[in-house]
Amino acid sequence: MNAAAPVLTVIVPAFNMESYLPACLGSLELQASSMGSLDVIVVNDGSQDRTGEIAHAFARRSPGAVRVIDKQNGNYGSCINAALGVARGEYVKVLDADDTFDGDALAAFVEFLAGLAEPRPDMVFSDYSVVDASGRVTGTEKIPFAPGRTIDPAEILAAPPVMMHGVAYRTQMLREIGYRQLEGVSYTDLEWSFLPLAGVRSAVRFPRVLYRYLLGREGQTMSGEALACAWWMRGEVALHMAGQFDEIAAHAQSARSAALARRLAELVADVYRGCIFGDRRRARGFDIAAFDARLAETSPSCHAAVAEVPYSRRIPYRFVKAWRARAWWRGIANALCRIYTRLCACLARLNMGK
Repeated sequence: MNAAAPVLTVIVPAFNMESYLPACLGSLELQASSMGSLDVIVVNDGSQDRTGEIAHAFARRSPGAVRVIDKQNGNYGSCINAALGVARGEYVKVLDADDTFDGDALAAFVEFLAGLAEPRPDMVFSDYSVVDASGRVTGTEKIPFAPGRTIDPAEILAAPPVMMHGVAYRTQMLREIGYRQLEGVSYTDLEWSFLPLAGVRSAVRFPRVLYRYLLGREGQTMSGEALACAWWMRGEVALHMAGQFDEIAAHAQSARSAALARRLAELVADVYRGCIFGDRRRARGFDIAAFDARLAETSPSCHAAVAEVPYSRRIPYRFVKAWRARAWWRGIANALCRIYTRLCACLARLNMGK
C-alpha cells in the first residue's frame, strides 16, 4: 500500500438527506492529523433539497479527505458504482446518509486497518447498533466470529448472513472480481453483503460497534410499508445477483462456489417467501409467476436450487417446490408455517421483556 494513500474509503450515498447528512458526515470527522487516513465520498444522487450544499460545505472544511460526486438520480447502486470507480482507500465501507459511525470507534477502526498484517484480509467485520429516531440504542448486532484470528470463507458461508452495516472490503478485491451493483432500484445492499464473498480469501473482525443504523424513520426503505410495496425491486435485485453469479463465482474455489450457490438460493427464496407468506394485497402487482419464469431464463441452476430451500432450519418444507407444483395441500402447510412464525415472534418479544 502506498504510504500516502488513505486507509479507508467511506461511501455515503445521499438522496434528499438534508435532515440527516450533517450528523452522518459529522461522525466521520477525525482529528486533523488522522483525516488523511480517510477518503470520504458523498454521492449526491440528484437531490432536490440542500443535500448537495451540505456535502460541499463539509468537503471545503476537509479538502482532500472529503469529495462530492453530483449526479443525476440513479438510486442506491449507481451511487456505489460511481464511488468505487474513484475510491482511493485500501478498504471501502458504505455509510448510509441517515446513519452514523461511532466517532471513537472509527478512529480505532482506521488504526486497526492500518495495522493489519500482510497479506491483508479481503473482508473486515465490525459490530453495529440499531438506533431509533431519538438516537436510543434498541439493539446491537454482534458478529459471530471471535476477534484476533483469521476467518476462513467457509466459516462465513456457514454462518447467518451479515448485513451491509457490518462489513468492509479490500477495494482492489472488488475491482478484481468486477463488482458492480444494479442501478435504478433500492435494496441493492443485499448485493454488497453477498456477491463480494466470491473474492474473499480471508477475513478478520474488528471487535467494537462501529456503525449506528437508524431504523424507523419516515419514508425509510426498510420500513414495513416500504418493504411490502417494493417486491418488484427486490425481485430485480435477486435476478441481477443470479445473473452475475456465474461470472463472479469463477473467482472462488469450487467448494466455496457450491456454498455460495446455496446462499444465493436462500436469498432468492426470500422473494418467494415474502409473496407466498406475506400479505399479497400489499405487494401491489408483483407477479411471482413472471418472476419465476425470468429466474428460470436468467439462471436455470439457481431456479432449480431455490426449489430445495426449506422454510426454515427447523421446518424442512420446500415451499417453492410446493408452489410450483400447485400441490393441493400447500395452503394448509403455508397456514401452519405462518402460525409457527407468529408464535416464534411472540415468544421472542416475551423473552425481550424479561
